[in-house]
Amino acid sequence: HSALYKSTDGGTTWSDISTNQLGLYGAFITDIELNPDNDEELWLTFNNATTPSPTNPTWTRKVYRYYQEGSNWLSEPDDSGLPPGLPVFEMVIDEITGDSYLATDVGVWKRTQQNPTWENISFNENDGIYYQRMVTDIEINHAERRLYTSTFGGGIWYTDLSVCPEFNSTELEITAEETT
Repeated sequence: HSALYKSTDGGTTWSDISTNQLGLYGAFITDIELNPDNDEELWLTFNNATTPSPTNPTWTRKVYRYYQEGSNWLSEPDDSGLPPGLPVFEMVIDEITGDSYLATDVGVWKRTQQNPTWENISFNENDGIYYQRMVTDIEINHAERRLYTSTFGGGIWYTDLSVCPEFNSTELEITAEETT
């Protein structure tokens, strides 16, 4: 059984915010990712490869969003599009676009704010093949706008990310006043 604790005083005291929370029964937390735009929202990923069954109705989902509502912490699964039983090792959130990426047993998965369904992006358009390698680590280099991954036995890979949204369709009006 995993637990999630929060400190508001620099680590002097801790309170358990995981009581009755979804996802924490029978699973191990593999990553905690804070929302870069909201420090009252965090994401947890889990590695247990469990699937729903009549004997396991409280199966562990792989991604949960935790958020604070008043003094209560709530949780909801966010694994739409992910295959059941898929271990998730790590998550990153692009601070510029808000897109999220998962490191899994079978490659990298992505969701956007416009499309909240996870999609496998470990696909080579040149040969039409999904490269389903275990991704052990995932990081975003925001300065380069690249997503880097390390794989189990397959080396380190990167891909270019989309252009910063604040520069798309931005209107800029420049006016000048004559001074004497």
